[in-house]
Amino acid sequence: IPKYILENLDWWKVSLTSGSSSTIKRDKFNLVIYSDASNTGWGATDGRRKIYKFWNKEQKSWHINYKELLAVKYAVENLASERRNCRILLRVDNTTAIAYINKMGSVKFQKFNELARKIWQWAEKRKIILMASY
Repeated sequence: IPKYILENLDWWKVSLTSGSSSTIKRDKFNLVIYSDASNTGWGATDGRRKIYKFWNKEQKSWHINYKELLAVKYAVENLASERRNCRILLRVDNTTAIAYINKMGSVKFQKFNELARKIWQWAEKRKIILMASY
């Protein structure tokens, strides 16, 4: 079994026994973040603040689904950096990014899975529950 799959299995074992997975789909959210990506850059808002940045030359060549997921990462890191012990609803217009967030990754594409894991590890350190929706 490849090392990255064993790491994922260990992560799931810890995550499922921590009890946090049962609270993922609650209705009340402390913050709603909207993010979007295009071939030129990404942007996000929480209704009060707006952030955006252009992709560099290498990033422009990446698949749009990966850029959408990366936009989510940048959005939460910037707009929720001071948040702790809360629930955040992520409004994303990309079903692949939504699935990777809500399923806490997938084994289909390792690069996408690693990015989803980074997003969730960032959130878990802050006791933040994330849910993505269209």
